[in-house]
Amino acid sequence: MKDSQYLQAPAGALWTFACRLYDQPGVMTCCLDAQDQAGLSVNWLLACAWLSSRGQRLDYNVILGATAWQEWHREVTSPLRSARKHLGVQNRQHSLYAVLKNVELDAEREELAMLERCCAPLTAAEQDVDAATLMQDNLLVYLHSTGLQGEAIEHWQQQLIPLRQGSLRLRDELAGP
Repeated sequence: MKDSQYLQAPAGALWTFACRLYDQPGVMTCCLDAQDQAGLSVNWLLACAWLSSRGQRLDYNVILGATAWQEWHREVTSPLRSARKHLGVQNRQHSLYAVLKNVELDAEREELAMLERCCAPLTAAEQDVDAATLMQDNLLVYLHSTGLQGEAIEHWQQQLIPLRQGSLRLRDELAGP
């Protein structure tokens, strides 16, 4: 997500936040590990962080209702990612690899726009909930929605600590002095 054309293009609030969060130390690695090892969605992970930075609690029904996102992810983003990865194993220097990477980023951007629209009706969390707790709660809602249970939930809660830390740093940074 570091490509300047993406950071400079007009974007929704979630895309802008996601690009900045993804650049925080350790965030890209832990998100890609979660995607590759557990099939988790990087975009949902970033959306959890975005919502918590806005003081919003993720609702399980929002995830269930994100059918347009699910279809787009399954039919567009995932096949593009698979094609890019397949080509990258053989030859990252191939001109088509860069094209697929850019198109995949466009598909990811569309996913984030869909998630932003899905999350629009969410209201603010209770006043007494701190950002770190809200971030953990949002991640738990998402992790449970994927079918993970018990030790797997605990494992990914630990593996996603850089995401939580990066989200809190970015939230503080955006809040200013």
